[in-house]
Amino acid sequence: VQLKLVPPGAPYLKGADILLAADCTAFVVPDFHRRYLRNRPVLIACPKLEDTELQIVKLAEVIRTARPAALTVLRMEVPCCGGLVRVAEEAVKRSGLEVPVGTIIVGVDGREGQGA
Repeated sequence: VQLKLVPPGAPYLKGADILLAADCTAFVVPDFHRRYLRNRPVLIACPKLEDTELQIVKLAEVIRTARPAALTVLRMEVPCCGGLVRVAEEAVKRSGLEVPVGTIIVGVDGREGQGA
């Protein structure tokens, strides 16, 4: 599920609503699987601990190959996590495709709707 390791041509990504989740989110949301993974493949990444340019290039390749129906970014309320939204938006732009990008923000307490 690591973005840098997933093959862009993985069949489970084709036409899917892909969840791009910050690494930390699964640890703060007790019901992460039930709330966010139903019928969605997940890719995880961290904009603070990984090279964002490489993330953009890889995600753009995934988008061009898989042609997802949508891309939903699940991020923490902390400022560094905002980089994951920028990665997603830039990857869509570079892919040359129109893919809707949604964002869900969770607080350090695991609740949705926290400020960024």
